[in-house]
Amino acid sequence: IPYYNTLGDQAMRYITKQTEIEVIIIDAVQGLKDFNRDVLSQQETCVKHVVMIDKADSDAAFYKEISEKYNLQIHSFAEIESAGAENPVDHTPPKPDDVNVINYTSGTTGDPKGVMITNKNFVADACGALYMAPRPFHKDDVWYSYLPLPHVFERMVQVVMMQVGARIGFYSG
Repeated sequence: IPYYNTLGDQAMRYITKQTEIEVIIIDAVQGLKDFNRDVLSQQETCVKHVVMIDKADSDAAFYKEISEKYNLQIHSFAEIESAGAENPVDHTPPKPDDVNVINYTSGTTGDPKGVMITNKNFVADACGALYMAPRPFHKDDVWYSYLPLPHVFERMVQVVMMQVGARIGFYSG
């Protein structure tokens, strides 16, 4: 369930509560501070684990405070990768009707609405984009990613670009 703080704090709380999300992946300490301010400190949640992409040792005291206050574990992405390498499991290929993602609307007309998108939906969307584009996509193409990554159109275009071996440029502040 991708979501981002530009949805607004009320939408973040709503989605967190409705989905009973237990694991959240956050980029860096500022993201965790925002999530604490907008969600954790405002309501009880089911969050049990936070995975930090960039878990800086200099923020250890903050991580400890959050972990103890909300009874959750904070992991680095490297720790998750190591645990996976040490405990391999057999690959289970996805099925076409498996849910790929629950995508939420922005909530501009009330509470955000979650839409379950299956693998079949996602592949059909990307194939439709390849077929309906005004010109074919090529490996020399470059997509400048300007929408938030959780946006369904942004993800579809990225899948198309990966299918043809093209490049994707990301804005980084």
